Amino acid sequence: MGVSMKAALRQLCVAVVREQDEQVDQARLVGEARRQFLARCRSASQAAPKRFPLWLQHAAFSGIGGLAAVGVLVLWSMLRQPLTFTAGEALRPGPVGQTLVAQAQQPLPLKFSDGTSLVVDPGGAARVVSLRRNGADVLVDRGVVHASVVPRGDTSWVLLMGPYEVRVTGTQFDTGWDPSTQKFFLQVREGAVVVSGCSLAARAVDAGSEVTASCPSSANAAAKGPAAEASSRPAESSPSSSASIEANPPAARPSGLAASGPAIPGEEGSLSEPVAQPSSPGADGGVGAGEPPWVPLARERQYARAMQVVGDQFEAECQRVSAQDLLLLADSARFAGQGARATQALQTLRARFPSSPLAGVAAFHLGRMAQDGGRNAEAIAWLQTALREQPAGPLAREALGRLLEAYQGAGQGAQAKEAAKQYLSRYPKGPHAALAQSIVEK
Repeated sequence: MGVSMKAALRQLCVAVVREQDEQVDQARLVGEARRQFLARCRSASQAAPKRFPLWLQHAAFSGIGGLAAVGVLVLWSMLRQPLTFTAGEALRPGPVGQTLVAQAQQPLPLKFSDGTSLVVDPGGAARVVSLRRNGADVLVDRGVVHASVVPRGDTSWVLLMGPYEVRVTGTQFDTGWDPSTQKFFLQVREGAVVVSGCSLAARAVDAGSEVTASCPSSANAAAKGPAAEASSRPAESSPSSSASIEANPPAARPSGLAASGPAIPGEEGSLSEPVAQPSSPGADGGVGAGEPPWVPLARERQYARAMQVVGDQFEAECQRVSAQDLLLLADSARFAGQGARATQALQTLRARFPSSPLAGVAAFHLGRMAQDGGRNAEAIAWLQTALREQPAGPLAREALGRLLEAYQGAGQGAQAKEAAKQYLSRYPKGPHAALAQSIVEK
């Protein structure tokens, strides 16, 4: 290889080395630039956020607080709204006060916004008389109703059938009423209810028990005299275990007073003891000038018509009729949507008949109405009165349970816990036992 060739090869090698060095330097510079860029990005992300002017921050927080307050008010308003319901499989909005009739071959489901459902058997008829945030009053005109009531802290449902009334706080049961034969039945599948009416003083009926009763209509009651029969037995027992109730209590027993205290949940008690009869117009101090014309209507649960008949004679009737009929007048006013008149009738009963056992019953109803209206302090006073006057009366368990709810609603935690302990001690399987247990365990 000549000298010139060697020199040219050397120059080429030097040029290649220089080019490679330049590429390495360029790659190094690019990498360095990339690292610096990423470092600046990280530094920017970790820097303190830009502070807005103080007035703008206050405005923003005020706006958020206002929205939160509005949200709370809206939620509270929704919680205080009365229940709604639908009727039939088409889920049509249910009308209050309108008679709903099940077709001959198809049951009629009523579904309420709290999850409660009532199913009217084919051929039956019922109407929702009133709705509350925690329950409803349902009048069963005829037929069989299958009920599944969702239990809540202050659930309050009432089913009315002829002269009978079933009070529910959360349970499953079947009940029925035949106006043509004046026969009533109740079978409790789960939980417990309180049943009353005609010859039945208020009694607790527990799961696995049933009640059958009959009562003469008001039209022929005067001719035939008061008569009723009822039985309560475990659902699995034989028919021979049922017992008939004697219609007429012993003469020494005060009119309007049950022969014994309430049946306590968990006992295999029955309705087999003699119970009070609806009093005559002259009972408990009322005048004996004949039955007022509104009374038969009220006994047939035609409350609106009964109050129309009473009309502007309401105050006069309050001063004239018996204690038993004052209770009936109060119920008529309440179910006709006249709450103030219902309160007046109950307070008049207590003023006119302070020593009557029905005065304590009136106190209970006044407490219940106050509680349903959200007036917990007033409810506490009336329920305490009811328990003080009738500590072992037929509504003692229900009064203590409602008192527990009222204490809780009023934010009186210590009193609620004490009432809960008392409730569990007396009624360990009562309808408010779960609520009482949760309060005790707090």
